[in-house]
Amino acid sequence: MQANAGKTLQSSSLPLQMMLYYNTIFSLLYWVLMAMIISTKLLFKLEDRVEVYIIACFILYTIGDVMRLPFALWGNQTEQVPALAASLLVGVFPTLPALLYLTFLQPKRFPFETLGGCIQLCFLLFEFPLLWKALKRNADVQQARFVRLTLQPEHLD
Repeated sequence: MQANAGKTLQSSSLPLQMMLYYNTIFSLLYWVLMAMIISTKLLFKLEDRVEVYIIACFILYTIGDVMRLPFALWGNQTEQVPALAASLLVGVFPTLPALLYLTFLQPKRFPFETLGGCIQLCFLLFEFPLLWKALKRNADVQQARFVRLTLQPEHLD
C-alpha cells in the first residue's frame, strides 16, 4: 500500500508562485520610481486636469497591486479559490486600466514610465492565464474533495 494513499496532490502552481514573487519585487521598485516621477511632474504645470488623472490612476494602480499580489500569493499557497478569484478580478479592473494609462496615455512621459509599465503589463499578461489555470484546478480539486466527503457512508446518516 502507498504511504500517501487517500491524500490528494498539492494543486498550487509553482510557475504562478515564481511569477508572483518576481512581480512583487519589481512592483516595489516600480512603485517607488513612479512615485518619484509623479512628484517631479507635479512640480511643473501640466495640461488641464492631467495631474488629477495621473494621481487618480496611480492611486488606483497602488490599491489594485496591494490587493492583487497578496491575494494571489496567499491563494496559490493555501489553494484558496476565493483569494485567486479576487486577485484575478482586481488585476483586471483597477490595476490593468490604471497601468495602461500610466504607461501609454499620459501626454508627457519619462522613459521609465513606458519601459517599467511595459514590464508590469508583461507580468500581468503572463499571470492572467496562470491565475486562471490555478483557479480552475483548485476549484476542481475542492469540488472533488467535497463530493468525496459527501459520498462517504458515515456522512450519509
